[in-house]
Amino acid sequence: MKGFMKGLLVGSTIGGLITLFTTKKPGKTQREELKAQLKATTEKIADVKDSYQEFTQQQQRLTETVQTLVPEFQESLAKDIEKFQFQTKPRIERIKEQVSTLQKHLGK
Repeated sequence: MKGFMKGLLVGSTIGGLITLFTTKKPGKTQREELKAQLKATTEKIADVKDSYQEFTQQQQRLTETVQTLVPEFQESLAKDIEKFQFQTKPRIERIKEQVSTLQKHLGK
């Protein structure tokens, strides 16, 4: 982020200086335009900084939410799997018995 802001500032400064030296306007007009450019650049940098801070805060909130919800979800899922296995165990045993009985009747 620091590199971006530094690049934005350097680029704006270089652009302003090039404009200052290549235009054929009176000094007062050039100074006013340069001030306006500098003000606009400063506002853009402040907007980028604010956006970055907001992004960082949202990222932190998301991380906290995930850290809270994932363990709860894992625990709930583990309980559901355990309950499912407990409920299916007798059924699986009956199916195995029926398969065995069918195999005996078929002569295998």
